[in-house]
Amino acid sequence: MACDRLCKEAEKGFPRMKTATSKVKKSKLIIESFQGENLKYVEWPATDKLQQIPIGSRNLDRCLDDLDFWIQGLIGCLVKCKSGQTYSLFDTKGLLRFGKKDMKHLERTQILTDPISEHEGKKWMTTLRLFIG
Repeated sequence: MACDRLCKEAEKGFPRMKTATSKVKKSKLIIESFQGENLKYVEWPATDKLQQIPIGSRNLDRCLDDLDFWIQGLIGCLVKCKSGQTYSLFDTKGLLRFGKKDMKHLERTQILTDPISEHEGKKWMTTLRLFIG
């Protein structure tokens, strides 16, 4: 069904689909080794749409002063405080909910991970260090 519609659109030159005009350019610095020619790449104009990262509501700075531990699970990460407060982070962008002091506190505390998924824990720590700067 979708394939048929695409074939019909292709025959007519895609009248319902607006595409951006592209430019093929040659790099002056990069030479393809197997052909010996300059690398060709395609450039499209910038879109008019604004891209934003959706961030949940911000937590108060220093809300992790009584941090107990943080652990990387199957889906995201869980931050647990000694006061009983927990924060669920589903992806690394969730770290932006915390203030700079809380991020530094998280950085000083090692994230708990399963040995099998240790690379996921490293991803959280790397992203945290990028956010801190």
